[in-house]
Amino acid sequence: MAQFTPRQTREPLTSQSGLALVESLLTRASMENPPNHLPTPKERGFTMTNSEIVLSMLGLLVQAKPDFEAIEPFR
Repeated sequence: MAQFTPRQTREPLTSQSGLALVESLLTRASMENPPNHLPTPKERGFTMTNSEIVLSMLGLLVQAKPDFEAIEPFR
């Protein structure tokens, strides 16, 4: 991954702009893979790992979407 260097710009930013910064911070903190030792509920035969749930929720929070229901458009 390329190094992330924030800088001021006059260009408009999209709601996904913060994802690159958060990815860079998680990589530096060695937290790309949160622990998967807790059980997760099975729904319709599909199981998400804890790391997928945590990273999905973090991605939503970075986009100012505090409800996990907002994940539906990304399925």
